[in-house]
Amino acid sequence: MLQLLFIPLFTSILFGSQNTNESNNNSLIVYDTIGLVHEKSSIQIKKTDKNIIYSNVASSIINDSVNIKLDNSIKIYSQQYRFDKLTKNKLFQAHIDKEILANNKKVILLSVDGDSCLVKNSYGQIYSVQKDNVIFTHIPKELVTKPSLIWNIKANKDLNTTLKLDYLIKNIGFKSSYILNIDDNKADLTGWLNINNRSGKSFKNTKLFILAGDVNQVHKEINLYQQYRAVKVMNSIEKINEQSYEGYHLYKIPFRVNLTNNEKTQIKFLRKDALKIKKKYKSNMSNPLYLHGQKTNKVSKYLYIEGLDVALPNGIIRTYSKLKYKTIFLGENRITNISKNIPINIKIGNDFDIIVKETIKQRTDTKQYFDVDMLYIIKNNSQKNKEIEIIVPFQKNRYNTINTKQKYTVIDSNKIVFTLIVEANSSKSFMVNYKSRKIF
Repeated sequence: MLQLLFIPLFTSILFGSQNTNESNNNSLIVYDTIGLVHEKSSIQIKKTDKNIIYSNVASSIINDSVNIKLDNSIKIYSQQYRFDKLTKNKLFQAHIDKEILANNKKVILLSVDGDSCLVKNSYGQIYSVQKDNVIFTHIPKELVTKPSLIWNIKANKDLNTTLKLDYLIKNIGFKSSYILNIDDNKADLTGWLNINNRSGKSFKNTKLFILAGDVNQVHKEINLYQQYRAVKVMNSIEKINEQSYEGYHLYKIPFRVNLTNNEKTQIKFLRKDALKIKKKYKSNMSNPLYLHGQKTNKVSKYLYIEGLDVALPNGIIRTYSKLKYKTIFLGENRITNISKNIPINIKIGNDFDIIVKETIKQRTDTKQYFDVDMLYIIKNNSQKNKEIEIIVPFQKNRYNTINTKQKYTVIDSNKIVFTLIVEANSSKSFMVNYKSRKIF
């Protein structure tokens, strides 16, 4: 007779065992769109056991990612993922040749046909009863009613051993978000890790790690649940440890967490106060070789923050400020993964009070060259002096020349940057001649 060994985890299982086995060694690493589960459990195996059923794994488990470690004396022949969602029909099929209650009498179920079934009583009499008159007193062991892994094994002896298990799960991930509160030339930065668990498993009293970085995966279409049950906020007081590893950044949450299935959880992982910031204003111009007439351009506002002593996972930064004792929202922007000590540039929107107008004053193109005289006018209608960068797409080399009295720098060999301070409620202008050889 086939014998099964059941390992209950976290909750009691329906086929008899009421014991729980909550290990303090369970952990979870959450990536952008997947998770890595590590579980460790002490088990008893008998020589007569042919299978191990490991219950309560995540229903979104990636089957071929399972990494199991057992005592070397145990041979594993095969692995199967099973999850029998209970239905009326499954219960009837699983009870064939087993005892049930029909019209409050103990009988043996022989077969099922439509809304009726054949049963046999203790006298050997066979008759038909309606399904609605049947009561089941238990759930058969062959029905695996929780997402489970089943291994077909051979044990050479009875032993107590440790089962270690790692597997990947889908429908779980994290996103980072940041709140930046600015006050004149200083700002406070708060960072949150937003974990969305739709994996089909709840994690209780679990060690949690977050891994930020671009992990290579073979992408498949993943259907995500659209609804969530609640949002839980964990306001961490202890410092979250962060370390770099092989181009990734691993964040260790310093306390154990509960991540309920179909729940979003927010964990504070960063707090930096009184950061020095610098406000920058930038405006992108047209390529002067192809502009006709004139064009008015907006000026974007940026905040510059010196590099921090911790890496920042990609996410959205929302910026707030105070205006006469009221908090106002200035804008938001997405940042990529930023290593520690790398400066942070955040675009928070366009400045309403500054405009830059570019006008072609003269074109004297020839068959061999573009030859353009450009006029740039910057108007600052605000109450503060502002330093503005005018960025012009133009590749300077021995065939392409610039002639102007305004100082400039060359960036990435194909951008010309003019930096100038425009006083409050005033304007500035300058002329530039661009000459570029035509390519035929």
